[in-house]
Amino acid sequence: MKKLYLILSLVLVLLLLSGCNNLGALSLAIEPDEISLVRTLGVEKSGGEYLVTVCTASGQTRNPEIYSAKGETFSLAVNNIMNLPQGREARFSHTEQVIIGEKLAQSGIDEVLDYIERSDSMRLDTDFYICRGITPEELIKASTGENISISDSLSYLRENIGSLGGGYIFTCLDFASGLGQNGCALVQTIYGKELLTEGETELFPAPGTFALFNGTRLEGYLTENEMRGAIILLEKENTQELPLGIAEGVVTVKLQSPELKLSAEKGRLIITVKVKGDIASVSGVNSVREDELRERIDREVCSEMYGYVKAALDRIGSSKLDFAGLEHRAEIMGQRLNGTEPEIYVEAVIERTYDIIDPLPENGRSLRP
Repeated sequence: MKKLYLILSLVLVLLLLSGCNNLGALSLAIEPDEISLVRTLGVEKSGGEYLVTVCTASGQTRNPEIYSAKGETFSLAVNNIMNLPQGREARFSHTEQVIIGEKLAQSGIDEVLDYIERSDSMRLDTDFYICRGITPEELIKASTGENISISDSLSYLRENIGSLGGGYIFTCLDFASGLGQNGCALVQTIYGKELLTEGETELFPAPGTFALFNGTRLEGYLTENEMRGAIILLEKENTQELPLGIAEGVVTVKLQSPELKLSAEKGRLIITVKVKGDIASVSGVNSVREDELRERIDREVCSEMYGYVKAALDRIGSSKLDFAGLEHRAEIMGQRLNGTEPEIYVEAVIERTYDIIDPLPENGRSLRP
């Protein structure tokens, strides 16, 4: 009799553990075709409620799908969207991007940030964006078709942001860390850009500048120069292309992530920036081999980088929001700034592993676009 009970118990355990059976309540596993993986999540305030829009992952037999739901709270809106894919359950464990609308950002994103931090399904390394000039729902719908989704476009943006206008993609963890340490934080903005694709105009997400948050509320936006300076001060891994206008034409320098050194002396913060890069392209210039031209390029790069850092420092001073954490870093070195303006030193080291000749026709105009 005992042996019979043991056999029945083993059979019952096997039935409960099986993920491929069709025994209804006895199956604890969810089949892959019963799941919709959310890659992009957009959230905005609409009529006093939270409006959540998601874009799911595509597969061999399934195109990207878009669903929207509302709720009095962000948590309720997310719960309402869970079962919208008919016959499937929405899962957020593979979410790659969170897009916040301007209206919500201005009123405060406490609920959204708190949900992401406490959720056991969403990841803190999810990319964080602020959507300008268009709602997240509008951008997600306009940027998603049968062959491409906004998730794909934002993944491409992350990989190529240096050549697409600069910037840096902060994560939810970056944002939360900035608030915790400095009481403020930066977020990459995106907007809808019309591009001609196969004879049709389509909308794609394009990078803007940084949004500046005072606590969890949107304070304003950095200028392009302030953004470039912030990237340097925060020592973020970034490659930027810098077109330099000189007498002979235009030289584009590809700058690698700068090295930043901070030192403090008697209440003064000294910022030293060392920039590395190489010549990416030239237009209207026959050669960049002459020493005098090289020195001019170095000086121009130093001047530009100094301007970027100075612009960021001026914004920190005028807004009273130390998004670069300079005060915190100075205190670590045993110094206090006491409101003094940091001193800036910039050194450019431009490597020229090859020389680019720009062909010039008889009329002197460059053949390069």
